[in-house]
Amino acid sequence: MDEETILKQVDSVTYEVVAGEAILIDMETGTYFSLNDTGTVFWEALDGRTPLGDIAAQIAETYNNKATNFVGELSILADTAADDDPEIVQEHLASLAATYGVDEEMAARYLDELQSGYRPEKADQIIADLGVDEELVLSDLVDLAEEMVAEKLITVVA
Repeated sequence: MDEETILKQVDSVTYEVVAGEAILIDMETGTYFSLNDTGTVFWEALDGRTPLGDIAAQIAETYNNKATNFVGELSILADTAADDDPEIVQEHLASLAATYGVDEEMAARYLDELQSGYRPEKADQIIADLGVDEELVLSDLVDLAEEMVAEKLITVVA
């Protein structure tokens, strides 16, 4: 399997997304399989036409855009944090962390970094820390796809 491989969902498999994670059930065998949020995005992209490399690129772009947006909003908070009530800052920070799926403690550390250094450089470093490499995403998707093919949940089209 490589970036040119095209996969599709097996017709006998149904799924439901609960809290961003998919539960797959093969209606013929009763086998079930669960996927995290990234695996769910992958599952939903398996249309029998899109190469695995394109799916990996889309997932990487989504996560990298999410990291950029998080840092942008965190930078706005950094601009106002010194003038705001610490409780309000903490509430905003907790909200940002939850929205972007970042650990609150890590978000607080990133906020401190943005407040204490040359902001563009710090922002770029945080984005790099949170971002994902397309090749790594592809490698992870190939591993997941091989497991799902072995479980007969998906099939190779080309």
